[in-house]
Amino acid sequence: MFCREIKSRFLVTKFGGKADPEELFRKRQQRIVRTSLAGPMKRHIGQGIFGLTYQQMNDPELKETPLKEWWNLTPRQILQRVGTEGLRAAIHPDIWAEVCARQASRDRALVIDDIRFPNEIEVLRRRGRELDVPVWIIEVNRSDRMKEQYVDSHPSETALIGYQGWDLRVENDGTPSGLAGVARELSQMVLAAIR
Repeated sequence: MFCREIKSRFLVTKFGGKADPEELFRKRQQRIVRTSLAGPMKRHIGQGIFGLTYQQMNDPELKETPLKEWWNLTPRQILQRVGTEGLRAAIHPDIWAEVCARQASRDRALVIDDIRFPNEIEVLRRRGRELDVPVWIIEVNRSDRMKEQYVDSHPSETALIGYQGWDLRVENDGTPSGLAGVARELSQMVLAAIR
């Protein structure tokens, strides 16, 4: 199924909880590069325009804390509105996937940890075909307990509910050891494919 020569692979996952993606794929596995569709928006808009810190955009509690200086919007709401209602709606629905897909090359695995919409999956699959490399679309499903703790009806959180095009589905039970096991399995799968 996989070519022997090293080629880029997309491993695309739907958001699945409090995972620290840096922990999922260690630096010694330099052929695996972690990126996200929201990365450029967080850097240039979240930090650059709104002055949000990394913690405000990523910490589960801080990203839900209203900001008086920004009309009591939370960091999550700011990023959702700019990313979805702003750039996706005003420029093109594929904007974030296209920006991310341009990072692809034939000599590394590209792990995208925050896919949100079906059209983004299609952009990344198309880019994989153009490069003649496999694209794995993997859902990391949150446990019911985690879903109860976090409820958001924004389209960026709900667009993939019921999506059937996953290549693999893994369960995130919300425990560090459970997620670490999933991460080990996925990293072994990717590393085996790019050898």
